Amino acid sequence: MGPLMAEHIVLLMLALARDLPGYLLDMTERRWRFLQDERPTAQLFGKTIAILGVGEVGGNLAGLPGRLWHARARAEPHPAR
Repeated sequence: MGPLMAEHIVLLMLALARDLPGYLLDMTERRWRFLQDERPTAQLFGKTIAILGVGEVGGNLAGLPGRLWHARARAEPHPAR
């Protein structure tokens, strides 16, 4: 389940960076715009992301190819209980 969730997280990050919800709203309101018109987008290439919790999902997310973002690993062990 970890690799599947990691891919899903990347999909959601790309959808939000390209404002997919805004495009869907425009489509339901039958408004058609050019890509460059009034639609700010974010570029994810070369960005650094923070992965909180490096369990199965976070570990797979950090292990994805680093061409899209920079991953810096820092793990802190759980305190003994």
